[in-house]
Amino acid sequence: MGVSHTLLLETPTGAEQSAPVCLLWGPTTNTVSLAASRSILRGFNMDFETETDTCDSCGNHAVVVRAIEGDAIRECEVCGNLEGPADLIELLELQREADGLGVSIDSFPLAQFIEGLPGVRIIGDSGGDKRQGTMPFVAFELADHRTWQLENLGQALRLMRAELECEWSLEFTYDFQMAFELHPRHDGKAKHSTEQVLAARRDLTKIWRRLNTYRGLSWWKQE
Repeated sequence: MGVSHTLLLETPTGAEQSAPVCLLWGPTTNTVSLAASRSILRGFNMDFETETDTCDSCGNHAVVVRAIEGDAIRECEVCGNLEGPADLIELLELQREADGLGVSIDSFPLAQFIEGLPGVRIIGDSGGDKRQGTMPFVAFELADHRTWQLENLGQALRLMRAELECEWSLEFTYDFQMAFELHPRHDGKAKHSTEQVLAARRDLTKIWRRLNTYRGLSWWKQE
């Protein structure tokens, strides 16, 4: 049986900045079907609107507009070309890749970010399951056994806690190997509601976007 030790951070959402923060140790594809692309975008629970603008890539006029976290993304229904903020285009391309690989489109972008950190290796991730009521997570190990990436992730969670819908934790676990898991705080429930799972999935996108910004700031430890 795995053993979980609470030693590092839980982030109370909506809390005042003075509230205590608890740390817990504890090939992008070039082609994708329109159906797959729409399936990915529908994960954001927003409606399509078709415009008559011309696609800059193929010249066709069927362009779909979506909004993600207040930003507009335009997609050509014919060639799949995306236009919009660079980070959201990267996000959707990662989700297309995940769809092609048959893995979770919700957790894959964040897992890829964490996998790209020096000294870190992903050992598992999930976007959760609405029917089973299980919540998303990203699990990883420290290949070089140094904790500075934990410090980066912990500080990032502290800074973004007011933006997140769930309370997120970094937890040290041991189940045949030492690992760390990023997940919504356990509340003792064996099964969570559909809305709780969807809220956690939305948080995965927010966390991914903020981490991409934070790693360029002066406090983010590079070595």
